[in-house]
Amino acid sequence: YTGGFDLTQYDSFMHDDVTPVEPKTAPSGRPFLNIEHPEESLILAKMLAPETAHGGGKIAADTNDPDYKTVLRWIEAGAPGPVHAD
Repeated sequence: YTGGFDLTQYDSFMHDDVTPVEPKTAPSGRPFLNIEHPEESLILAKMLAPETAHGGGKIAADTNDPDYKTVLRWIEAGAPGPVHAD
């Protein structure tokens, strides 16, 4: 949970009323997801960052970490949302 957004919930950091889907931004103004430049996404930077006073912490060892690469591929694919069975 960071900046008022629960990064474990898709709808928490993606606007659902804009087409194409537009990422929300952190209080700093930086987008959590940067579809045009995926490697600049805040969500990826946070995976590599040390824990801070507001929480978070290192999830990926480096940019070659399998979890980091999975999230990067997802962003490169346009950060598709969950599939809902109707």
